[in-house]
Amino acid sequence: MKITQYLFVLLALIMSVQINAQAPKDGAILTAIRLKAEVAQEYAKGVQVTGFTIDKKGVLRPSKGYEIVYVSIKKQVVVRPAGQSITPPSFDVQPVPGGVMFCLCGGSGPDPCKINLAMDSENGLNYFCEGGNCCGSFIIYDTSDPVVDYETAGGKWFNF
Repeated sequence: MKITQYLFVLLALIMSVQINAQAPKDGAILTAIRLKAEVAQEYAKGVQVTGFTIDKKGVLRPSKGYEIVYVSIKKQVVVRPAGQSITPPSFDVQPVPGGVMFCLCGGSGPDPCKINLAMDSENGLNYFCEGGNCCGSFIIYDTSDPVVDYETAGGKWFNF
């Protein structure tokens, strides 16, 4: 009887691990992602990026007006302005802890789109997008590193 109970518990554990280790569908909107501790610590030291916040546990959540989208072909997640495509004509690129920031603008003009860095004595380093007709910044993270797992609208966490 004890062996049967042991096998049942072992089987239940194996099935729950398999259920929680699944990548979301392409284009899925995620409510949050968790970054590796060392990357989250870089942000905790005072790095801020428009479009999201990161709590003390390394959970990244989009700011109001932004969303997290899964791109299955590249196994990446993108933090972007809600509903915005990634094809405007003007852009700038800058590495950020654990990923890459793209500043994308929706129109042409004399004021090109660019990423600026500002030092703030209270908050540390702040990355922000500026230029003519800017639509906002996108951050791209690879799901094999530094993203650990993701949360869905139902509040459940899954591994990629």
